[in-house]
Amino acid sequence: MKLAAAGLLGMLLVAAAPARAQEDLPAGSILAPREGFRIESVAMRTTYYDQMGYGFQSQAGPAQGPGSEQLTVWQPQLDVTARQGDRVTYRLLIPVDIVTAASPDAIDGKVDAVSSASRYNEAGSIELLTTYRADSGTQWTIHPGFHLEEQMRSWHLGFGTSRSLADDNAVISASVDQNVDWLDDFTIQGQRIGHVMRTTSNASVGLLQLLSPTTVANVNYGLTVQFGELGNTWNSVPLATGERESELLPHIRQRHALVGRLAQWLPWQGALHAFYRFYADDWGITAHSAEAELYQRFAPWLYVRANYRFHVQDPASFFAEHPSEVALLRTADSDLSGFHAQTLGGMVALEWTPAGRGRVRSVHVEAGYERYFRSNGLSVDIYTCALALGL
Repeated sequence: MKLAAAGLLGMLLVAAAPARAQEDLPAGSILAPREGFRIESVAMRTTYYDQMGYGFQSQAGPAQGPGSEQLTVWQPQLDVTARQGDRVTYRLLIPVDIVTAASPDAIDGKVDAVSSASRYNEAGSIELLTTYRADSGTQWTIHPGFHLEEQMRSWHLGFGTSRSLADDNAVISASVDQNVDWLDDFTIQGQRIGHVMRTTSNASVGLLQLLSPTTVANVNYGLTVQFGELGNTWNSVPLATGERESELLPHIRQRHALVGRLAQWLPWQGALHAFYRFYADDWGITAHSAEAELYQRFAPWLYVRANYRFHVQDPASFFAEHPSEVALLRTADSDLSGFHAQTLGGMVALEWTPAGRGRVRSVHVEAGYERYFRSNGLSVDIYTCALALGL
């Protein structure tokens, strides 16, 4: 989630263009007094997801499916940015999820994805992104994180670097990330039978280029390799025989994503962001996503955003709503089926600089709504609001 208490043109340049770094410190300054730790911004966001639909992996319905995929998520978040001296910046992210879901709640044993006492699943994460400016054109980052929920523990560590070139008109970047997940293993009846592991390794490279004073382009490629238990362990499959059995997934998955972005300033105080993503993996899924965002400023303190996204994907090679009982791999998960999806949304943002000489330098308030719907019947209403203070 990105929150900024700046004008639209500032958003365009900060989000899509390399900012000119400060000049290198004199060599003798290492003996001089340093600026201390200072909080620069505090942002709070809350998002509510309301999902409706049906999928054959869910047992919340007829024995042969499809079952309900009803889901609600309330997600408050805290985002704090701080600076230490001239070279080190910290960003602390703390999202919390409170989830109710029909699919695990329908299982006889009531898996811990939904606690038997409250039918809620609480989850939380804490992440710290530390950026060190080595010189006027080079930055290094480290990104540890931890996620906790009732049926899973997850550890994350990432490293990245970026280097500006050609008088700061281009930036090249690279990063590596490693996730380790520790999950409770359930039968499709909800009985816990032990624990399983999953690892996710990612590497990405990117190039950001200033094409003109008003146009910025970015291209990025990412490779992700996963090992271990790649499902949630309680998804089931209605077989052609009329019985339900466990989902059977490969224990390795290689995923490729190629992303292109373009940001264009518009002379009527607007900006257009365009996005395209190609995805392919060795499960047989290929997907294309295209998105456009149009920003328009109406006053120094008011701007709006409208966005539209279209996504289409092919199914996994082993997807079937009622596979044979002898299939070595099988899934009926609607997320792994073939479908096309659309997202329509909008956002209104207010921002201003408070009068006087108080601690708060800027205020940013926004509210938004998105409607996601796809051809296999799933739909999601997404409501969000946020408050960011520049200090």
